Amino acid sequence: LLLTCWLPMGFAMRAVSMSLGILLLGVLASYRSAVCARAFRRTLYSRQGRATKLRDVGGKSVQHVMCATELRGGEHVYLAGDFVCSYQLGWGSPADLHLADAVQTSAAFPGLLSPRWLRTAAHGFSGGARSKSRFMVLVDGGVYDNMAEQWQVGMDSRRERWLGNPSSLEAADVLVVVNASEPLRWGAGRMLRVPFVGEIASLLQVVRVLHDKTTTTRRKALVDRFDRAAREQEGIEGALIMINRSPFWTTDHFSRQEDTWPERSARARSVIAALGEENRDQWDERARANSGVKTTLSRLGSEVAADLLYHGYVLAMANLHVILGFPLMGVPSIDQFRGMTR
Repeated sequence: LLLTCWLPMGFAMRAVSMSLGILLLGVLASYRSAVCARAFRRTLYSRQGRATKLRDVGGKSVQHVMCATELRGGEHVYLAGDFVCSYQLGWGSPADLHLADAVQTSAAFPGLLSPRWLRTAAHGFSGGARSKSRFMVLVDGGVYDNMAEQWQVGMDSRRERWLGNPSSLEAADVLVVVNASEPLRWGAGRMLRVPFVGEIASLLQVVRVLHDKTTTTRRKALVDRFDRAAREQEGIEGALIMINRSPFWTTDHFSRQEDTWPERSARARSVIAALGEENRDQWDERARANSGVKTTLSRLGSEVAADLLYHGYVLAMANLHVILGFPLMGVPSIDQFRGMTR
């Protein structure tokens, strides 16, 4: 585009050339999500040269439900091997949608990837106020719900709405929610003072604050729901696992709750013994480092990937044993996870 400034033509023609160039770049940029989905289809979600369809993963003992956000309605669209549905669109079938497209739309990170416009006719939506809409405009499911627990939390209302689909609406017995988002950190404010640039930086920071506060509230409500279910022996029990925490965080909390949670307190002390008191600083440092790993479209590197896997495994084992009574396994060596990432 900058080269148009030096082309041997008048100002008006240079302006037209630059405008056309900007328009062309915008059109090309709008296809970046489709290009990403095509790469998924060719490298990950195909078998013997045939692209895997979303319906190919249906009817299994494990149901995979991918969540995308419909931008116009501000709600989830759920994509699974047996259905595609949302509150506004209603209930539909997966039709011929490729698995790669479902995965890509659920991970279309705003800004990095463009929204996907997918036609709705083949899905046969019914029972929704917008079931006749011609397109779905989909981005990352985390825009609406960054923890993806709404599929299970809203199961009762979903069953009431779509009574004819009970086999596809099986509620989980236990819900394990994993949150790998970086917490809001205190950042440098120099950019906020730069004219014009500061306005954009301020707007982005406002979005971060809103996101952080809403997810914090939702996490607290989710944990309260789990605890209430455990006390009353009614409702869905579960646990929350957060990558910015050391496995000592939950164990320390419940080890002091002998009166309120006697069983969890005893299990917490068992986990502390298994982890080893001498390893506290090491786990604190690992939690700090892993919570700062950025969401990127490039390689993380084998060492970072191994550390994330190792941290996630031990953290999940500790939390699930303390809160839900899952078996306490031996703490493995990180070398086992390094071998997985080479």
